[in-house]
Amino acid sequence: MNIKTKNSGFLALICCVFFILLSGLTLQAQASEQALTKETVRDLINKTFIVMQDNYIEPDVVQNLKAIILNRLELNKYSNLESLADYASVVGGDIRKISGDNHLSLYTVNSSEKITHFLSHKKAS
Repeated sequence: MNIKTKNSGFLALICCVFFILLSGLTLQAQASEQALTKETVRDLINKTFIVMQDNYIEPDVVQNLKAIILNRLELNKYSNLESLADYASVVGGDIRKISGDNHLSLYTVNSSEKITHFLSHKKAS
Protein backbone atom coordinates (compact mmCIF):
# COMPACT_ATOMS: atom_id res chain seq x y z
CA MET A 1 0.00 0.00 0.00
CA ASN A 2 1.44 3.37 -0.99
CA ILE A 3 0.23 6.64 0.46
CA LYS A 4 0.26 9.21 -2.32
CA THR A 5 -0.34 12.89 -1.85
CA LYS A 6 -1.12 15.81 -4.13
CA ASN A 7 2.37 17.12 -3.56
CA SER A 8 4.27 13.98 -4.57
CA GLY A 9 6.33 16.02 -7.05
CA PHE A 10 7.32 18.37 -4.26
CA LEU A 11 8.08 15.42 -2.00
CA ALA A 12 10.63 14.21 -4.53
CA LEU A 13 12.54 17.47 -4.05
CA ILE A 14 12.61 17.27 -0.28
CA CYS A 15 14.90 14.92 1.60
CA CYS A 16 13.44 14.32 5.03
CA VAL A 17 15.84 13.05 7.64
CA PHE A 18 14.60 11.97 11.04
CA PHE A 19 16.89 11.49 14.01
CA ILE A 20 16.37 9.30 17.02
CA LEU A 21 18.47 10.74 19.82
CA LEU A 22 19.88 8.06 22.03
CA SER A 23 18.45 8.08 25.52
CA GLY A 24 18.92 5.81 28.50
CA LEU A 25 16.33 3.49 27.01
CA THR A 26 18.14 3.16 23.71
CA LEU A 27 21.56 2.82 25.35
CA GLN A 28 20.12 -0.01 27.43
CA ALA A 29 18.82 -1.62 24.25
CA GLN A 30 22.27 -1.45 22.66
CA ALA A 31 23.87 -3.12 25.66
CA SER A 32 21.60 -6.13 25.35
CA GLU A 33 22.83 -9.01 23.22
CA GLN A 34 19.26 -10.16 22.62
CA ALA A 35 16.70 -8.74 20.25
CA LEU A 36 15.10 -5.44 21.21
CA THR A 37 11.96 -6.07 23.23
CA LYS A 38 8.57 -5.36 21.74
CA GLU A 39 8.09 -2.60 24.32
CA THR A 40 11.40 -0.97 23.35
CA VAL A 41 10.51 -1.09 19.65
CA ARG A 42 7.04 0.34 20.39
CA ASP A 43 8.65 3.22 22.33
CA LEU A 44 11.08 3.88 19.46
CA ILE A 45 8.19 3.84 16.96
CA ASN A 46 6.22 6.32 19.07
CA LYS A 47 9.26 8.63 19.37
CA THR A 48 9.93 8.35 15.63
CA PHE A 49 6.39 9.35 14.74
CA ILE A 50 6.38 12.28 17.17
CA VAL A 51 9.40 13.66 15.29
CA MET A 52 7.74 12.85 11.97
CA GLN A 53 4.48 14.57 12.93
CA ASP A 54 6.40 17.73 13.77
CA ASN A 55 8.73 17.74 10.75
CA TYR A 56 7.45 15.67 7.83
CA ILE A 57 6.42 17.54 4.68
CA GLU A 58 3.00 15.83 4.68
CA PRO A 59 2.03 15.56 8.37
CA ASP A 60 -1.50 14.39 7.51
CA VAL A 61 -0.16 10.96 6.40
CA VAL A 62 1.84 10.35 9.59
CA GLN A 63 -0.95 8.82 11.72
CA ASN A 64 -1.83 6.29 9.02
CA LEU A 65 1.84 5.35 8.63
CA LYS A 66 2.15 4.96 12.39
CA ALA A 67 -0.89 2.68 12.53
CA ILE A 68 0.55 0.47 9.79
CA ILE A 69 3.96 0.23 11.48
CA LEU A 70 2.38 -0.52 14.89
CA ASN A 71 0.27 -3.23 13.22
CA ARG A 72 3.47 -4.75 11.78
CA LEU A 73 4.91 -4.69 15.31
CA GLU A 74 1.88 -6.59 16.62
CA LEU A 75 2.38 -9.15 13.82
CA ASN A 76 5.94 -9.64 15.15
CA LYS A 77 7.57 -8.27 11.98
CA TYR A 78 10.17 -6.53 14.15
CA SER A 79 10.96 -9.37 16.58
CA ASN A 80 14.47 -9.91 15.18
CA LEU A 81 15.74 -6.35 15.64
CA GLU A 82 18.93 -6.47 17.71
CA SER A 83 20.16 -2.87 17.63
CA LEU A 84 19.21 0.71 16.88
CA ALA A 85 20.94 0.33 13.52
CA ASP A 86 18.62 -2.62 12.76
CA TYR A 87 15.64 -0.52 13.83
CA ALA A 88 16.66 2.42 11.63
CA SER A 89 17.28 0.15 8.66
CA VAL A 90 14.24 -2.13 8.90
CA VAL A 91 11.57 0.22 10.27
CA GLY A 92 12.95 3.15 8.26
CA GLY A 93 12.82 1.00 5.13
CA ASP A 94 9.23 0.02 5.86
CA ILE A 95 8.21 3.65 6.39
CA ARG A 96 9.94 4.63 3.13
CA LYS A 97 8.27 1.77 1.21
CA ILE A 98 4.78 2.34 2.63
CA SER A 99 4.91 6.12 2.17
CA GLY A 100 6.37 5.88 -1.33
CA ASP A 101 8.83 8.63 -0.32
CA ASN A 102 12.25 7.36 -1.41
CA HIS A 103 13.93 10.41 0.11
CA LEU A 104 12.85 9.62 3.65
CA SER A 105 15.60 8.20 5.87
CA LEU A 106 15.82 7.18 9.50
CA TYR A 107 19.15 7.54 11.32
CA THR A 108 20.46 7.14 14.83
CA VAL A 109 22.67 9.76 16.42
CA ASN A 110 24.50 9.68 19.75
CA SER A 111 23.36 12.43 22.07
CA SER A 112 26.96 13.70 22.22
CA GLU A 113 27.13 14.14 18.43
CA LYS A 114 26.24 17.45 16.84
CA ILE A 115 23.51 17.17 14.22
CA THR A 116 24.95 18.81 11.13
CA HIS A 117 22.15 18.33 8.60
CA PHE A 118 18.49 18.87 9.33
CA LEU A 119 16.39 19.69 6.33
CA SER A 120 13.31 21.82 6.68
CA HIS A 121 10.52 22.74 4.32
CA LYS A 122 8.76 25.98 3.63
CA LYS A 123 5.23 26.30 4.92
CA ALA A 124 2.59 27.11 2.32
CA SER A 125 1.60 30.77 2.41
